[in-house]
Amino acid sequence: MRNKHLKIKPEYFQAVIDGRKPFEIRKNDRKFKVGDEIVLDEYEGARYFEECDYYNNCDCLDDAYEEGFGEEEAIDNCQESKRLRCCEHLKHFYSGRSCLIKIKEIFSLKGLEELTDFVAFTFDIIQVYVSSSYVDVEEL
Repeated sequence: MRNKHLKIKPEYFQAVIDGRKPFEIRKNDRKFKVGDEIVLDEYEGARYFEECDYYNNCDCLDDAYEEGFGEEEAIDNCQESKRLRCCEHLKHFYSGRSCLIKIKEIFSLKGLEELTDFVAFTFDIIQVYVSSSYVDVEEL
């Protein structure tokens, strides 16, 4: 069985490995179950870089618009074809820190209208690792 990978912000990741945050609230689009092992990957978020020379001057976008694609579809189409350089200035940064957890309990949030598609779960930390070097939880 393959582990599910979830992105987590640095402040929440640190709280997890420090033991101050023994739960997660997530959209249940991955059908979480008790016993699932999940890898929390610390991401520092997205950062924008200087726009490339081709920003808003991409033949691929023009072609996609002519074919009737909307703006988001056009960008997706161009990115898939590796021809859209103008959106490559947005990057997500992985810090190199990850934490393997195992779900202990799951709680439905259906009583809260805006959170009907979400679940909360508690977990045990199995392993914390940094850039492929493993660290015992006690060392943190």
